[in-house]
Amino acid sequence: MDGAGFDHLVRSLPSRRRVLIAVLGSALAAGVARPAPAGAAPCLPNGTTCDPNNAGACCTGTCKRHKGKHRCAPAGEAFGCTKSEKTNICATRMASACPDNQAGFCIVARTKRKQQPLCIAAADCSFDCESDADCVAHFGGPPTVRCIKHCNLCPSMTSCVVPLTDS
Repeated sequence: MDGAGFDHLVRSLPSRRRVLIAVLGSALAAGVARPAPAGAAPCLPNGTTCDPNNAGACCTGTCKRHKGKHRCAPAGEAFGCTKSEKTNICATRMASACPDNQAGFCIVARTKRKQQPLCIAAADCSFDCESDADCVAHFGGPPTVRCIKHCNLCPSMTSCVVPLTDS
């Protein structure tokens, strides 16, 4: 193959960013697009008072102490990820494995008041979300799916992600 043919071949391949988005989106769709069990009892939404001995009653399976009360909270653990922009896939557009769980990638979830480092299994940029509930409704569950805003990985700056949890 001559140099011009090689250059043409390389230019015809998708960018690393497009490949990463496609792979993560496929993983998310495969892991999320499953219906809730028939006859399942309704779960407690985020912010609802919960019993820490029965965290499974929360939709996300997470019951955390906040301001003296236990409340259902968004799912996800850091698994060694930090708030550093150097490991945040949204800032760098490069996947950085979670230090304590190599199965996931580091991301920083931004909320109104703070930034939360998360270790995620997958991300999907194909849906423009406004809230966690949007992602859950769009993909049909599980309730642990989160909406991440201000993510440069996605053209719309939002992404639905599946956080890794310790359970």
